[in-house]
Amino acid sequence: MVFEAIIHDMIDMNGWLGDNATAKKASLYDDLVNGIDEIVEFMEPDTSATTHLALGVDITFGTDVINKLDKIKDQIEKGDLGVIKYLLTDTYRGEMKNVPKAVIGCDMKNLNEITKFWLEGKKKVLAQHRAKFMILDQIMMQLNNFAQYAEKVSQPVIAGGFNRVLKIVEKIWDEELVKLPGGEKDLSFSGDRVYNTIREYCEELNKENLQTPVKK
Repeated sequence: MVFEAIIHDMIDMNGWLGDNATAKKASLYDDLVNGIDEIVEFMEPDTSATTHLALGVDITFGTDVINKLDKIKDQIEKGDLGVIKYLLTDTYRGEMKNVPKAVIGCDMKNLNEITKFWLEGKKKVLAQHRAKFMILDQIMMQLNNFAQYAEKVSQPVIAGGFNRVLKIVEKIWDEELVKLPGGEKDLSFSGDRVYNTIREYCEELNKENLQTPVKK
């Protein structure tokens, strides 16, 4: 899939998730069973060498967004995000349980635009393309609200995993935003259907988080 190839390239070679992130294509098993297309590894200099920070990414351009998000929510409630069977990165070999997950994507209009730039080799244009910031925002919204939901349903270990990656992504957002001449005021994602679906889902989840009593 072209979109998956672009996302992989932009994360691994063009800094879409910061200079300390590397992307690995998930195994066929993890794609089919765990719904993960890419495994993003964060190499943070301030973290312990024994701490492995990773994010499982499900990439879409509009198909079954709600179902994908519901699956993550259901897994959190059950206390089991699944096991990535074949996690092979620069610093980790083997299985890893309860890796935080997020769904990212854009609609066909934005996909066609970034595909055109990608095929033309315009990586400098893509390095600061609004799609990068849109995906960062999607990830932050999900990590934040899924972490809160995990707390509500008494899954503190899962909540901790989401929160640790959230702090990294928030830092990346701040670092990348200062590189934009106009800053945040020049960013608008509301015209993207996939972004709107994820935003609306997270808004509803936030309402649920505020209303749902903590499980004992």
